[in-house]
Amino acid sequence: MYGLYFIKKVVRMAKKKERNLGVWLWELLKSFKLAIIILIILGILSIIALVLGEVLNTRFPNWDVYYTQKFGEGTFHFLKAIGVFNPFHSLIYQFFLVLLAINIVVCTFTRFKYYIHQTFSKSFRRTAADFRLVPIKDEFQLEATPDQVLSKARQLLKK
Repeated sequence: MYGLYFIKKVVRMAKKKERNLGVWLWELLKSFKLAIIILIILGILSIIALVLGEVLNTRFPNWDVYYTQKFGEGTFHFLKAIGVFNPFHSLIYQFFLVLLAINIVVCTFTRFKYYIHQTFSKSFRRTAADFRLVPIKDEFQLEATPDQVLSKARQLLKK
């Protein structure tokens, strides 16, 4: 579900004429949805890697000779190049790890200013005495009868 929404968002961002590639890439990298999608992809790749690690046992001696005979030399070199025999060190897995790290750094720095402001602002309540100054109740007057107010509140709550 996140994947389809994310793809639609990327297509919408790419279609906008006023944005250049740098702005588009920055908007893409500061998205939390991208981090979720990357984590899902890394999870799927990790499960596949664990399954392949048990099926394609590379711990015995001369495993490369065995798989060369089993798959053929060309297929064996292709599978080795894409990282099937060592999936956690493959370029695809490392690419998604680096992309996740970049996404986390960009998300952190784009929101860092807000958190610093919240921490050091005067309105930030640090002690129990600060909370005593906050009014617990507030009063206001309405230009309607109680029945009208009740019916309007019911209408709003139904929505």
